[in-house]
Amino acid sequence: MEYTRTLLLASGLLLLGLCACGSDDPQEGAAGGGSGGSAGSAGTAGTGGGAGSAGAAGQAGSGPALTSQNSVVSDCGGFEAGNRGPVGYCDAEKLMWAHDASTGTLSLLDARVMLNCCGEHSFDVYYDATTGKYEGWEIDAPEMVGTEPSRCNCSCVFDFRTEIVDVQSSTIDLVLMRHETDQGAAQQVWSGTLELTAGSGEVILDDQPMDYGCGEY
Repeated sequence: MEYTRTLLLASGLLLLGLCACGSDDPQEGAAGGGSGGSAGSAGTAGTGGGAGSAGAAGQAGSGPALTSQNSVVSDCGGFEAGNRGPVGYCDAEKLMWAHDASTGTLSLLDARVMLNCCGEHSFDVYYDATTGKYEGWEIDAPEMVGTEPSRCNCSCVFDFRTEIVDVQSSTIDLVLMRHETDQGAAQQVWSGTLELTAGSGEVILDDQPMDYGCGEY
């Protein structure tokens, strides 16, 4: 698929060249952390605190502490782009999880997140000792072309994956937030309790089927 990139200028939108999107990640979109590093520069964590530049929870040096590792965000189309049909994946956005009790690792995968095709992405989780809750932050910021932020004239689906470390309890309270930094304040996607004794599970985050921007992959 090809799409046109635009610069978000105060005086208007400037059309740039065409570029194609797709995914070369060979891993399947099941819950479980990949080996890749954090995708995108937005949402860099402050030391010992919450997310910094993208405006996530906490202040540097205090507040929620980073507790995730091996975070990676797919290219446009998701981790299995070109290797699946639209049935199932495009039917709903799902948060899929798997807990390894022997290592205390909780893997999270938010599959079929619909966003602008052009963005810098990250996915980090913080633990707030005051509330006892985990806060997952998905960041989507415009790409930079020189000194100007840019977006494209289309939407794509992405998969966000990470691992929470040292989870020894049988349940956790999780709040999932999403911040499209050029669209205003962060929005809560989901809040609830995961029953880890089941070993794995999934939560429906959006039950509205998608076609355009999803099915063509």
